[in-house]
Amino acid sequence: MRLSIIIPIYKSQETLAACLDSIFPVPDDVEVLCVDDGSPDKSIEILAQYQRNYPALKIIRQSNGGIAAARNAALKQATGDYVTFCDPDDTLVPGAVEKILGVLDDSCELICWGANIISESDLDWTLPTQSYHRIKQVGQKQATSELLEQTTVTVWNKAFKRTILHENQIGFTQGLFEDNGFYWMYAPYVKKISFINEYWYNYVQRADSVFGKLYRGDISYAGNFARVFEALVDFYKTRRLWTNYQPYLEIAFKQIFLFSLKLGSKQTEQISADFRAVLQPAGFDTPSALMQEVLSGKKMKVVNGTVLTGLERIFCITNIKDYKYVFLFGCPVLHWKRRRK
Repeated sequence: MRLSIIIPIYKSQETLAACLDSIFPVPDDVEVLCVDDGSPDKSIEILAQYQRNYPALKIIRQSNGGIAAARNAALKQATGDYVTFCDPDDTLVPGAVEKILGVLDDSCELICWGANIISESDLDWTLPTQSYHRIKQVGQKQATSELLEQTTVTVWNKAFKRTILHENQIGFTQGLFEDNGFYWMYAPYVKKISFINEYWYNYVQRADSVFGKLYRGDISYAGNFARVFEALVDFYKTRRLWTNYQPYLEIAFKQIFLFSLKLGSKQTEQISADFRAVLQPAGFDTPSALMQEVLSGKKMKVVNGTVLTGLERIFCITNIKDYKYVFLFGCPVLHWKRRRK
């Protein structure tokens, strides 16, 4: 097999047929792995119907475990040289599968293409998402921390080498922002990236999606973002990537932490506490006396000229006058009015 397409499915009966119609039929060297993640609706019946017509469709059934568990289950059974992903409420443009096959290059560990942003209504986050997914690079590039930071972390507009995923046990962490964790686990193994100047994926934004509920504050933060970063820390430590790829982990932290604060603007104190709990035992370095005050929750003040050491090099939250400041790598990036008790 040249390409494996992975689709996690849960309560997708309304959109699944359109998704599958945009993919099939596929060439003989393509397999489509659909994971029924304990869906209580008629999704499995739709899958069975399509499987009768398209033998390339493989059905994996499991009890409900979430999108990360569904994708991980499919990764274990994938046999393609490259792996890509599709969500059941999105679609591919006509001929996308053949186009993806045509650009797969064994000299590149990562293949990226563009995504069209389709909004079912006038959603507040449509324009920022369009800007985020705008094609910024074209052609083959040597991977650098700067280039990887500019690249989107979404997995459904990329192809990944399966051997790298399997040999290094790269998978998805249950929580929110799973794509970010997966992307930055894979990043250290990327030497060359191929950017395709075409938009082959249709990402449909829906008001009732998980992202939409997060954006509106309808569901709680619950520390999920911190858990994704914690898994990243563990991955870099156990595979001895910390020394050579520390900038990658710093970028990932910045992205995950700032995004969590943006979506959880009413939960900043809880979010900060969750990330402190992750970073404190991470073992980056011995916390300085100044950082120990931060981690213990005591009020403190940063003195001009203080040299940041230990964990402060990565993350510091401190009170300065009437504001609480967030420092990333020694630089103040966010602040908000403190609540007086």
